[in-house]
Amino acid sequence: MECGISSSVKAINAKALEVTFDKAIDTTKASIVVKKGNVIVNVDSMKFSDDKKSVTIDTTSKLTKGEYTVTVTGLSEEALVGKVTVADEKVAKINVLSETAPMDSTDKQYAYVNYEVLNQYGEKITNQSINWTVSTGKVATDAGPGKLRIESASGAAFIPGSKVYLTGVHGPTATVVNAEVTIGLESKAAVAEVKGVYNTATNKMEELPAGFASGKYALLFEVKDQYGNKMDIADTAFAANFTALSDNPLFIATPSTIKSTNITVDEVEYEALELVPGNDASKGGTANIQLISNNTGNKVSYKITADALPAVKNFTISAPSKLIAGKEKVEIPFEAVDQYGNAVTKFSALNSDVTLSPSSLFKFEKQQDGSAKLFYTAPTNTGATDSIQTLTTLISSNGNYSNVQLAVKPDAKAEAVIGLSKDISTKVASGNNEKIKGEDLLVQDQYGRTMTKDQLTSWLTATDVDGGDNAIVITSTAAATTPFEVKTVASSNADAATQVISLGSEVLTVEATTATGLASNNEKLVFSLSTAATPSATTAISSSAKSVTFTRVAQSEYVSYEVADLGTMYNDGVAATKTNAKYDVKPKVYGVTQDGSKVLLPTSKYTITTDAGAKLTVTDGVISDQITTGYVKEDDFVDANGAKKDIPVKVTILVNDGNGAAAATIEKNLVVSNTDQVAKTVTLSEEVVNGTAFIDRLTAGNQITADNLNSFVEEIKDQYGVVITPTADITISNVTKVEGSTLAVSGNATSGVVIDNASTGDKFTATYKYAGGQTATVNFVVSSTTTTP
Repeated sequence: MECGISSSVKAINAKALEVTFDKAIDTTKASIVVKKGNVIVNVDSMKFSDDKKSVTIDTTSKLTKGEYTVTVTGLSEEALVGKVTVADEKVAKINVLSETAPMDSTDKQYAYVNYEVLNQYGEKITNQSINWTVSTGKVATDAGPGKLRIESASGAAFIPGSKVYLTGVHGPTATVVNAEVTIGLESKAAVAEVKGVYNTATNKMEELPAGFASGKYALLFEVKDQYGNKMDIADTAFAANFTALSDNPLFIATPSTIKSTNITVDEVEYEALELVPGNDASKGGTANIQLISNNTGNKVSYKITADALPAVKNFTISAPSKLIAGKEKVEIPFEAVDQYGNAVTKFSALNSDVTLSPSSLFKFEKQQDGSAKLFYTAPTNTGATDSIQTLTTLISSNGNYSNVQLAVKPDAKAEAVIGLSKDISTKVASGNNEKIKGEDLLVQDQYGRTMTKDQLTSWLTATDVDGGDNAIVITSTAAATTPFEVKTVASSNADAATQVISLGSEVLTVEATTATGLASNNEKLVFSLSTAATPSATTAISSSAKSVTFTRVAQSEYVSYEVADLGTMYNDGVAATKTNAKYDVKPKVYGVTQDGSKVLLPTSKYTITTDAGAKLTVTDGVISDQITTGYVKEDDFVDANGAKKDIPVKVTILVNDGNGAAAATIEKNLVVSNTDQVAKTVTLSEEVVNGTAFIDRLTAGNQITADNLNSFVEEIKDQYGVVITPTADITISNVTKVEGSTLAVSGNATSGVVIDNASTGDKFTATYKYAGGQTATVNFVVSSTTTTP
């Protein structure tokens, strides 16, 4: 290699490369990529040596013949590059593992020889075809991985002490072994050689933790007979051959069950003794697990040590810095410390060790990473003064106690209008209008906070704190000499000096008149709040009013005109029927004023024509499909070779100057397509935060259905920008189960996927795939209550 890295990049086993450096490096800065040719090699793990002068790179799959390039960046200005050429894994050696071949316990004309096959790195490998020749003249057969069954020459029982000669040949590599074995008495389980503790959930060798779950961990061991040969024992025969003991049954109960299926680690097969937690396993400690052979008395002891699980020793809460009003939810700061002096953040520990009061309003909520946040939802306060609420916490194991008093202010209510949404334009073209709903107002509560849409909706509800039908009042000048008419449906669509709207049911229309000779093009509208649907001086909320000036823009003020891009228009290709009106196209035509403002023009100010002839029609500024003379799928949307095509349409917008002459002529391109609608954009609900959501829609049996999962998709639009409702095939992946969970997925990658037996804390990824290939992904955490991740 170059630039300070030695050239000793080498393969150290079938799935690992080692890179050495000529000096210790900053491992936090090193970024390492492995490639074979131009293809990036998937890496399972990277482990730096203690002296930081080398790194072992474990690859996901075995190394194959070819040149591997290791590139290290972040340590110097230039990337550090090293190469190594490796060969495919191959058989390098065959070893016969014992000089004695024990006879079969039931049919003594057979005996068994254990052997191993090693690769060029000295690692055991399996599934290799070895051609064996035995001096008895009978064909040898495989009796399992690394185990050969030989047969006596006469077909009668072997004679103990007799000699048998074997030759094993691996043809592809010409690797040969010659061995002499002595026939011995049948095998007896003589000794257990312990490998260590295995986590059956992660499929890795791990340290046994305190408080471990039952059924999750096993002690792996190999059984050897009196000749040193590895042997298998049936799970039902374990108790007959071995006695298992634990000298600390409070930590690890005396084990007695062997798993029916052996566990393979690094291509070696092991027996698996289930480890069972004792009655006080959370306290950990040291336990010696003894495996005693009932046949020979040989005793093997394996020591397991674990520190006690962290338990909350001290828990302190403090008052939040933000104001809290009735019915509002606020996060409560806390500090938690375990018996080792470390901070405790895990939901599982806090929720089990700390008692909260009042429990119905004061709760821990589990976060996506397993940590906890503490929240308090204040009770309603319809009074005029603060309500003092006391929160308490208690650790029952040691009596540690904490409390805090909160001043819960009266429920929030609308206090002042501060403006309009940015989506509302106050410049309106003559003859056009702007429609305003209650949710388009920006409203502050009595504490100076801008209210959310939901809060404003709540305030407008009759049962709210003010005890009546709260309302938004709009005051204008209803006169023929003003440039605007202000109307609502509730007032029979007539201009009036006072209008009232309520969220969701009333729409205010601010319409710029076409009257001429007015003194001004400006009109001031006053938005204020009232505690009654029929406003009066006594129901008005003082100081709530906000004046907003609307400007009527005359034709003479435009210095240029613009038309927004028209995009692509869907056509069903059926001449006898009109394509669904939702695929109609309404061009947006703007007049541009001297200051650069764009003002939307009414359809009366321009005319639209197309070069589509009778295929398309234009009515009131809307381009739509013709009913009887429209496009035909088989004729119009295919080219001379029969291939599918789109149709370009030239759209001409003629803006009139108000005197019958043209102020501008603008041409835009519209594409008409018969391509089937497919999902193009998928909008997820607000419950999905940074790609993650909690799902608590659990039915009987803790089942999560496709409907539950689909509820997190708020809106889907096709390639034409129209809302559609396609069905998704949902694939569940990356499942991580909490201890004891039996979560299972059925019907995966279909529209009817079901997740059964979900437990709180389980995690999984749902990938929604729609026709056309569009996908959306959500990482879910199963929760018993709705929280924000």
